[in-house]
Amino acid sequence: MHIDTFTSLEFKTATERLTSICQIGLVRIVNGKCIGEFSILVQPPNNYYWDSFIEKHRINPLVTDRSPKFSLLWNKIEQFIHNQNVIVPNSKTIECLNQTLEFYRLPKPCLIQYNISDIFKEDYNLLKNKYNFVSDSDDALNVAKSCAMLFEFSLFRKK
Repeated sequence: MHIDTFTSLEFKTATERLTSICQIGLVRIVNGKCIGEFSILVQPPNNYYWDSFIEKHRINPLVTDRSPKFSLLWNKIEQFIHNQNVIVPNSKTIECLNQTLEFYRLPKPCLIQYNISDIFKEDYNLLKNKYNFVSDSDDALNVAKSCAMLFEFSLFRKK
């Protein structure tokens, strides 16, 4: 398998509800080179947060009070997801995307999903530690970067 163009994607949520996206992390790799990184704060529905998620992600209602809602950002990020190879740490990320698109009544994109936990048959957090990735797993962009590196490593490993 030779894939040198893909998007690595991660979301952080404000509550246990997968529709409560409060941060998007996206890394775009084209022909094996990183051409862009995208991290943006998102205002979740009603700008509502659980305290435990504020502690975990260090994002709160004051920080996202003036941030755009996901529905306003979708046009900006859809081009990196629709008809693309999309790398995610686990199935929860795609479920988060699907539920959020449904919540905002936006069409679901066609994509080819590669799940890091499935590829390596290990939990993403264990992999991050195993391969000594020093990254904040509570930051969506850091997770997206780590997943991009792990995916490239998995392709190299198969050669």
